[in-house]
Amino acid sequence: MVSDASYGRTNSFECPHGSIDPSKTYDRTVSITTGTKDNCDLKQSCLPSRSDVGDPYPGVYKYVNVTYECLISGGLGCWQTAGHCSHSCGNSIRLKVRECNNPVPTNDESFCDGKNTTLEWCNLRECPVYKWGYLKDLNLTLAELKEIMKDELIELKGNLTVDNKNISSAIRRRISARDDRPSAASFGYFGLVMLAKPIVLMVCLDYNHLCPECIKRRIAKILKKVSSSSETT
Repeated sequence: MVSDASYGRTNSFECPHGSIDPSKTYDRTVSITTGTKDNCDLKQSCLPSRSDVGDPYPGVYKYVNVTYECLISGGLGCWQTAGHCSHSCGNSIRLKVRECNNPVPTNDESFCDGKNTTLEWCNLRECPVYKWGYLKDLNLTLAELKEIMKDELIELKGNLTVDNKNISSAIRRRISARDDRPSAASFGYFGLVMLAKPIVLMVCLDYNHLCPECIKRRIAKILKKVSSSSETT
């Protein structure tokens, strides 16, 4: 980037020429900064512009003096962590960034060539279910998982199973599921009737055995009615 440009001569030893008198003092220039900047900024080669500035030293061998600053393309610095792990345990990811500061660009650019963000794996700690935690990374089917965990599932099921033989009827009524199906209720009523029939029969037999006189009187009444009916006819 051109910061200053002048045309003329300021001493006798720069750009020597036969027309220059070493004993003479030269100090006469004109500015050509604007035109030179237009022609040369951001270019690797150019010709300075000295149009419309006149001749500061007629008949004297002159030169152009240009002050400029080389542009530096910025470079990306070191990666730095810019976020937390996405999970508190197990495999997670987090964001990393790097700035355009190695070196800092001098061409007023805010970005450097290259990628300045990325993601990385992180694992703060293993999750509490460490016994089977590794299975989630194996991409297994449900059937394969059941086969691997078969022994543990059988043990777990056994620990959760209630033995009805070792608990009272009151507790069984509390833990047993209620069956509201009509068929279940009908079966219960039928069983109650079947249970009551022999009891009723036994009571009737016992009654006849205990009250034989009552039976005789009843039979006599029946026979009397039959005989009365025969006489009437």
